[in-house]
Amino acid sequence: MSPREVSRMFCPNCGAELQYADAEICPKCGVRIKNPPAPVGMNKGPRVEGEEIKSTGIAAIASFIIPGLGQIYCGAIGRGIMILIGFIIACLMILIVIGIIIAPIVWVWNIYDAYTMAKKINAGEITI
Repeated sequence: MSPREVSRMFCPNCGAELQYADAEICPKCGVRIKNPPAPVGMNKGPRVEGEEIKSTGIAAIASFIIPGLGQIYCGAIGRGIMILIGFIIACLMILIVIGIIIAPIVWVWNIYDAYTMAKKINAGEITI
């Protein structure tokens, strides 16, 4: 048997010879022979049973009401507490005027951070 004969592949449905050994679909009958490769970044596997989906809206609204609460909702308790402490310090800095600029920036960033954290948890990019 020659090496060329060993590498020959045939369709399991119609028996047609496949031109390429890694062909996914038979060119004659159209039957799928192999599953296509998974797109990059999509091979995180199935969700683990009991794994909770975090609502991006709840995370953002919670952080809107109390800075750091959205992070705590997502499971990052230490991060949420640090954001709350940072926001309190920024509010106290209003007494020396710079807090008028810093406090709103920390507050808006905190809402955005909670939203993106919930989104990344749902996508499987981060685990808490």
